[in-house]
Amino acid sequence: MTQGNVEISSLPGRELSYIPDGGDRKYPFRAASAVVTELAPLLLLLSHTKRIGGLFYEEPEMCLHPALQKRMGQVLARMVNAGIDVTATTHSDIILQHMNNMIRLSRMQKNPKDYGYETEDLIAPEKVRVYQMSVCKDGMTEVKELPCGENGFAVPTFNDALDELMEDVIQIQS
Repeated sequence: MTQGNVEISSLPGRELSYIPDGGDRKYPFRAASAVVTELAPLLLLLSHTKRIGGLFYEEPEMCLHPALQKRMGQVLARMVNAGIDVTATTHSDIILQHMNNMIRLSRMQKNPKDYGYETEDLIAPEKVRVYQMSVCKDGMTEVKELPCGENGFAVPTFNDALDELMEDVIQIQS
């Protein structure tokens, strides 16, 4: 997703550098894009740790283009399928919809390659939990586990916001 590699120097201070694919020049992190700097901790963790039991990941969509958010959903599913317990917080309906698609595809009797995916991209519904946090009238936050349906998880706050936006588009642009 970074279209290059992240490297830790052996110098004192262990500085991080970014090396774009096809290039041999190293760039200091202060000159790298937000995509690189946001993904670097995950890339370094995955490449320098032999066994990861669990991972807490806050906002994995941070600074990612929608296409890369979909790819992040794929990475998260593959991590879970590799035996890593992943807990993530997200505001990304794209990551969630990707997970929903992989849940649905896992239930179908079709070859995932027909849709551009590999078997390790699919995720069984029992490996995923989704919780919705909502502010109640009394100001307290309610945490509610959402059920997984045939097509995955419906998240009311995401769906309501997208429906409202689409209604605006229809009214304003028609």
